[in-house]
Amino acid sequence: MFQEGLDCLHIRKYGYPRSKIVSIIESIPSEFHKQIVLHDHYDIAREMNLGGIHLIRDKRKNIFFKVFQLPQYLKIPGFHISTSYHSTNKILEAPDFYTYFFLNSIFGSVLEGGKHSYKDPDKLKALLKNCSKEIVPLGGIDMINIDLIKEMGFTSMGLHGAIWGFTNPLERFCILRDAFLS
Repeated sequence: MFQEGLDCLHIRKYGYPRSKIVSIIESIPSEFHKQIVLHDHYDIAREMNLGGIHLIRDKRKNIFFKVFQLPQYLKIPGFHISTSYHSTNKILEAPDFYTYFFLNSIFGSVLEGGKHSYKDPDKLKALLKNCSKEIVPLGGIDMINIDLIKEMGFTSMGLHGAIWGFTNPLERFCILRDAFLS
């Protein structure tokens, strides 16, 4: 997928042992490691010179992490720190050190049949025009609504079930990529 234009791969394997995460990363050519973001085992990101970390809710609320560990990552040049919210208000109130935010669930989960969908396209369009923070829509994005994502003003998109829920994820990625870029 990197060779086909994937900008960023989030490795979101909660509960996986550290060795399994390292094995997954080692299976990816090192030329793409700067495009990998980890959701767990953050120390691997520094050790393997990866592109960033994604702060899950527990880390955002963990005082020890925020005071003693987060500053180490903030010092790494070009290192990305992302997080996810279900609320645009929380994104607007979030600290400026985040490179980008996932906005869940824009249309609801593909894998959960549209569950949790609630975003208002007109409000999102207005927000994106006036917001300097990079917001990446996630949840329920597929061929049916990809044009709406573009119309709202999103410049990128997060895909999960729209590609990984299919027998040929690479083919699905290319189809969605082409539709988004057209």
